[in-house]
This record gives sequence, structure tokens and C-alpha cells, in this order.
Amino acid sequence: MHSVKSTSLFVATLALLVFGSAEATLAQSGASGEQSADNTAAARAAYGRGTAEFDAGNYAESEAAFWEAYEFVPNPIVLIGVAQSRQRRGELQGAVDILQRYLAEQPDAQDRARWESAIEEMMQTPGTLVVSTIPAGANLDVGGERHDGVTPAEVSLAPGEYTITVSHEGHLDSRETVVITYGARYDHEVAMVSEDAADANGAFGVGGRVGDGSGTDAGADGGDSGGVSRGSLVWIASGVSGAALVTGTVLGFLALSEQSEFDQTPSHDGADRGERLALMSDISLGIAAAAAVTGLVLYFGDDDESDDSAAVDVDPGLRVHVVPALSPTSASVHAHIAF
Repeated sequence: MHSVKSTSLFVATLALLVFGSAEATLAQSGASGEQSADNTAAARAAYGRGTAEFDAGNYAESEAAFWEAYEFVPNPIVLIGVAQSRQRRGELQGAVDILQRYLAEQPDAQDRARWESAIEEMMQTPGTLVVSTIPAGANLDVGGERHDGVTPAEVSLAPGEYTITVSHEGHLDSRETVVITYGARYDHEVAMVSEDAADANGAFGVGGRVGDGSGTDAGADGGDSGGVSRGSLVWIASGVSGAALVTGTVLGFLALSEQSEFDQTPSHDGADRGERLALMSDISLGIAAAAAVTGLVLYFGDDDESDDSAAVDVDPGLRVHVVPALSPTSASVHAHIAF
């Protein structure tokens, strides 16, 4: 990688180019504004401080001083000092940005090939991926290759996109995609989920797992019937039907009241409210009818058992989610069954 090995050479070459160019500009333009003799003197002093800090290994300070010199005399060559300071600090992306700016501001640069080569070399510099897990000690797979050792782990990777997988005994595997940029460091932490916790969280839907013998899913005698009783389903359907019927009736009366007010004082808002109430009333009554039919089918349907407490066979792994939905223009109930 291209870098400044000799501070004296670095100073002599760039200082001559920078301030020789600035003085030539002043002589040609006769300007006394931003590029005045005072500005040139200030730039020379700032550049000298930057060079001293660079030589001492204080690269943040040298970058600041070089920027100060550039502000006094905006000669593109000063940007090389900024780029070198960033490169020494390991900020390769920042160094590339500044070198590209230098080449853009100095299109006829005689050292263009040198800095283009430096840019290309820096952009091939591997990045560093640091993976830690909770708990620690997980196995790590990066891009299909198993990493030696366990987490926390530090991996050097060429720029690109990688799929990383961490696995730990008693925990679910975690798989994610990361993008590695040249010269950058990425700290990636994974909080792993234990298999026990995953089983517990996945075992229940809204109201619990159907057929697991707990809560309202138990048989009439309080034991584990292995299913939901027909009688319970009939009562549930009847309850839904009754609630929806009451809701639809109330909404219907409200819609009629809104219509009456609209007839006396017509308005767009009144019309909209009336239409919404009427729509929701119709939907509620429709739900009531559907639930009532379901209850009747369950009640009068054939059953091999002798009484209403006979269980309806349900997969023990079945989960039922019932979610009501209401919007300004509609109302509905969504049922989701997972198994």
C-alpha cells in the first residue's frame, strides 16, 4: 500500500508544490482577497504543523492542520496530506474519498496513476467481522465455511456479502446476511433463542393451544379430553352469534338515527357516518347469521358418541387465532389456524 515513509520527502515535495502553486496564482491574478499573501503565510504555517504532527504519529491532529491549510489556500495537493493521515488511522474509506476528490480537482495530475493504484489497493483491503453471541461459545459459519473456534470470534473477510450462521447446543440456529466493506470493522452480536423458550412461545395461540387440556380447552370433567367438546363449540358459536346480533341491531338503530338527522340537515359528514353505520350493521348481522348456522350444524350434526360432551378430535399441535378487525368502512373477524 502506498504510504509516506519519509517525512522530509513528504514535506519537501508537497510544500513546494502547494505553496509554489499558490504564489504563482497570486502573481498571475494579483488578488488580495481569499488568496492573499496573508492567507498563503497562514496556509504555510498550518501545513508545517500538519507535517510535524504527521511525523509524530498524531494523525488526527495532522489531518486537522492540513484541512486548515486547505481552507486558506484550496490547492488540491493538500488533500494528499489529509488522505495520508486518514490512511494511517485505518480510515481507508475516508482516505479513498479524499484521493478521489484530489483526482477530480486535479484532472491533469502527473501522479494520477500512483493514486489510482493506491485507491484500488485500499479498496481490496479485507474488512473485519467480530461476532459475539449470548451465550458465548457458539459455532460460526461464514459464507458456507466453518470458522475455527467459537464465539466471540474475529474474522478477516474480503469486501462482499456473506451469510453468517451461528449454532449453539440447546439453541436455535441464527442466520443473517452481512455486507463487508473494505477496511471496515463490524461488531455483530447475536442473542440466541433457547429451544425450550422457542417451544414455550410457539405452543400457544390466542387463548392457548387447542386440545392441550388446559384452560377452556379441557373436557367437561376438568380432565384432558384431548380435544374440544361439541357442546363447548356450540356454546361458543351461540355466544358469537348473540354478540354480533346485538351489535348489528344497535348499529342499525344508530344508522336510522343518523339518516333521520341527515334528512333534516343534509351534510357530507352525516351521509358518510350513516353509510358506515349501516355497513357495519349489515356485517355484524351477517356474522351473527353465520355463527348461528355453525352452531346449529354442530348441535344437530351426527356424532358417534352418546352425549354432547363427546370430544371433537383436534390435532394437539393445532393453534387457533381469532382476530376482530374494524375500519371506517368495514368490520370482520379473521380466524387463523396453524398446525
